Amino acid sequence: MATILPTDTLSLSALRNGRLCVNIVISGCSSMSDVIREMRKIAGNISGLISLRLRNITQGWMQNQSVLLRPATAV
Repeated sequence: MATILPTDTLSLSALRNGRLCVNIVISGCSSMSDVIREMRKIAGNISGLISLRLRNITQGWMQNQSVLLRPATAV
């Protein structure tokens, strides 16, 4: 897995059932968990099999990953 630094600019696209749920540009993340947390802020209670396309604009790499997300728990 490629390194994510807090100074990197990231482009994230998330698809669920082939439909685009999220398409954002973010920075300040230092891990994949941070990226998913930011995605959930935008998409709300997204769950199921999600296809992520993460592009690090600063470092010049792209990564495709599938994640299985449970519904967010109420805090």
